[in-house]
Amino acid sequence: MEKQFTLKDYQIGEFAKRMGVSSHFLKYYEETGILQPETHENGYRFYNMWDASIVLECKRMKNIGFSVKESRKILTDSTAPELDHLLQEHQSRLLEEIRQKQRTTAAIQNLRADLKFCLKKEWQICSSKPVWFLPHTVGQQFSGDKGVYQQLTR
Repeated sequence: MEKQFTLKDYQIGEFAKRMGVSSHFLKYYEETGILQPETHENGYRFYNMWDASIVLECKRMKNIGFSVKESRKILTDSTAPELDHLLQEHQSRLLEEIRQKQRTTAAIQNLRADLKFCLKKEWQICSSKPVWFLPHTVGQQFSGDKGVYQQLTR
């Protein structure tokens, strides 16, 4: 005898609890068109295991850093090549953010090293590595050189 499997339906509260999300999360993703639970005549929403897999994908997209709008496009409108392209673009943005944070961290580390030296209140005259100076002022005013400001905004 062959066993038949049917999908069990869960009301929004129980489903949300089991999925580790809020009912607001489910309603919001329904409003965006990602989730499409069955709605009975009494207005109650019912979710099944198919909806659970979609919720897990939504959570994964959120954890990766995609917005709800991007998640909707990925989960409802993207082909595999389009998804690969979106993931590659997102990864590139994240890598650039990491590089920027590494530069910021290095600048903080240098500033702390300078501060530590100043706190010792010991001074000495010594040679240092050459540094670039960007002449962005003339006396008490900013220079009007647009090239300087392009360098400052890099």
